[in-house]
Amino acid sequence: MTLSSAYERALERIEARPELEPYRELILGDWPEGDAHYEWAATCDLADLISWAKETGAP
Repeated sequence: MTLSSAYERALERIEARPELEPYRELILGDWPEGDAHYEWAATCDLADLISWAKETGAP
């Protein structure tokens, strides 16, 4: 079993969901929350993630 980092899990989610592609750079940016941010991005409700990305400044 291969363990992946929170960042890798967030990246995998983006790659699996085309609707997240416009927000890739924003979601995977260098956030002060670090792994906690990436874990949230990998597991939160999809609608919440898209809403957050729109409010935070992505197209």
